[in-house]
Amino acid sequence: MATEIVSGKNLQRTIVTEALAVASDLPRAPRCRLISVAGPDPMLAVNRAVHVRTLQTYGLECEDVHLPAETDLAGIEEVISVANQDSGVDGVMVLLPLPEHLSLADILPLIKPEKELEGLHPGNAGAVLGHVNRMPESPDVLVTEALHAQLEDIGFDLSNAHVVILSEASLLGENVLANLVQRAAGPASLPLTTTVSLVVTENPRAREIARQADLLVVSLENPGVVGADYVKPGSVVIDFNPTLIGMTEVEGEPRPILKGGVRPEEMDTTSYYSPAPGGVGPVMLGILMRNLIRAAARGPRQKADEMPE
Repeated sequence: MATEIVSGKNLQRTIVTEALAVASDLPRAPRCRLISVAGPDPMLAVNRAVHVRTLQTYGLECEDVHLPAETDLAGIEEVISVANQDSGVDGVMVLLPLPEHLSLADILPLIKPEKELEGLHPGNAGAVLGHVNRMPESPDVLVTEALHAQLEDIGFDLSNAHVVILSEASLLGENVLANLVQRAAGPASLPLTTTVSLVVTENPRAREIARQADLLVVSLENPGVVGADYVKPGSVVIDFNPTLIGMTEVEGEPRPILKGGVRPEEMDTTSYYSPAPGGVGPVMLGILMRNLIRAAARGPRQKADEMPE
């Protein structure tokens, strides 16, 4: 059985095009305020460029706010507060990575829930985790929604499947809020008959557990860790985190060299393989664009609801 390489570009285009069609009567293009803070990690420039490019590709407006490295939490709060009050801004996103003195867990609550685009605001995440009723205006959580969209696209049935999430202890500990959503919201959105195992590469049984997976989700910072010895023949493998391993030039322009936690050349026994980069990443960006478009579409309705009779 030949392995099918799953590209996220076409699915991204479908997701955004359908969202734009539903919101075709908007008086203006949806607008995102994209906030980043200068730091030493070169992945920031990569993330910033791909977000700006994707927004522009679909005709969505981007206000690219790049703050100096010494910006503290109060400085970011001031920028976010202005965006929260600006009726011309539909969504606010703070890009990773952040400098060491800043934490996304401290920043996310500063964004109005209706303008937060990743589904990670405490109010939005609470709805996803089932502690409160999920409101229609809650943005989709990028990680879980992108996974579901890609699995639906390839026709993978999660019922009675064994899902193994393979990560690293250091990566899971970096962001408490995102860790909570990925560990709890993911399983919460799966069928009750799905078995979910979370294992770190430091676990001596990591290979053994990974080989039991019908669906292996790999989220690693170290590139090229997962080979054929981690994979059950016929399974689906989704590689999540591309790591920057160098830079090159294409037609005189600097381009990043990215590599995922999976060794692609050893995935020939799988049924489907979603690589990093190029697999689930573009789908997550598509969900992000859809969240922004939906936030923009809610704006006029909310204003109408607030008008006195």
